[in-house]
Amino acid sequence: MADSVIAYLLAHRVDIREGRGDEWRMDCINCSDHNKHLYYNSRKHQFLCFKCGWKGSGYRLINAFNRKYGYTGSVQLDIPVEQSIKPVERPKISLPVGAYPLTEDGENYQRVIAYLQRRGIGRKEIEEYQIHYTHFGKFAGRIIFPIYHNGKLVSYVGRAINPKVTPKVLNPSSGEANPPSHYLYNFDRARFYPSVILTEGTFDCITTGIVDYKYGAVATFGKKLSPEQVKLIFQSSFREIIFAWDLRDAIPDTINYAKEFIGFYPVRVVMLPEDKDPNDLGHEQMAELVRQAVPFNRVNLKLINF
Repeated sequence: MADSVIAYLLAHRVDIREGRGDEWRMDCINCSDHNKHLYYNSRKHQFLCFKCGWKGSGYRLINAFNRKYGYTGSVQLDIPVEQSIKPVERPKISLPVGAYPLTEDGENYQRVIAYLQRRGIGRKEIEEYQIHYTHFGKFAGRIIFPIYHNGKLVSYVGRAINPKVTPKVLNPSSGEANPPSHYLYNFDRARFYPSVILTEGTFDCITTGIVDYKYGAVATFGKKLSPEQVKLIFQSSFREIIFAWDLRDAIPDTINYAKEFIGFYPVRVVMLPEDKDPNDLGHEQMAELVRQAVPFNRVNLKLINF
């Protein structure tokens, strides 16, 4: 049975041949093959070109098709719930040894509270995001930001408060927790808003927060999106994607990842001032910049005069 990807391609008069079972064959638009070496599995919603090796999800196939032929249509994939790809979760995750919530007194408590306040994070945010700190062990001297998914603790990141400590951000090992990059920080809150703002780090995410009850911020843990993070976005009910990555060195990454969503969502880009990130700007200024975010098709023109 054809799914919505096949239906979309057939509606645009793409020459598709029905293969065995759930397979469909077509020409590859990546290597310009004309012998139907690209196979699409309508049950798994995945494709593979056996000539050039190009592969990916149905989302990627439609996106590439739209870009090549200049179409602007979109498609909502009819992926059954049981086929939805979810990050593999370890049975039980705990915060690192020695971590205590900053809603309670502990070693270096006043010093850590003062550091967070300088970063614009007060007691309200500390409680809301369940921020911890640990002063001994592997994560000694680091603020701990728990990562929740569907209400469960799945991972965490540790942020050093001493600028001389490296690495600045420390992730748990595979034996301690799931990889943070499999998730989006603050996703459980942001998923209920029409638009999602992609920020790089936890401080940027907390600073940006919620804007006008329309935009919810998440952190991607750097200027990249993992396949698991992309799938989380596609499986959510967001109606718009807004990139708020640092434009000093993330322009190519922003453009590259934004193209993955074009054709499925409106995509905009926050034009951050030079040498500033969301945490430097504060919530009010970030909120205004989010409202003024530039449509993706105007980004290159804007950056010429940036």
